[in-house]
Amino acid sequence: VPAALTGVEDITAAWAPDSRRLAFYRGGMSGGTTEVWNLLDNGSFNPQQLPEVALPIAKDMADPANEWINDYVRPEKWLSNDELVLKMTGRISYATGKPTEKVYDYEYTASIILDRGEATVTNLKEVKKTQVPRY
Repeated sequence: VPAALTGVEDITAAWAPDSRRLAFYRGGMSGGTTEVWNLLDNGSFNPQQLPEVALPIAKDMADPANEWINDYVRPEKWLSNDELVLKMTGRISYATGKPTEKVYDYEYTASIILDRGEATVTNLKEVKKTQVPRY
């Protein structure tokens, strides 16, 4: 097992339609993230920086009583050679450790447009936010 994959429990890869870009996800119990790699003419790959997706739920993290329990950013599908849909899922706890604690699962999708080394977020949508039992 390559050292970069030690402790990884989940791996997902999605090729762009022209096979010139690879969206690669790796994650574990508490979270995971997606990287995009561009295929160069010489057959090697170089990484492309993805922008942070500012989820509306993130504003709640300003309160120190709230915490992320887990957070995953996975490639869902390529809409074109330059547009990748990401699915962001996770769990957040409000008023952690207090009798009023509430836990929610969330899911968002967003498109990432990749153009000449730049990446921009478009079409951010909340799919769900559901209260769930703590454990």
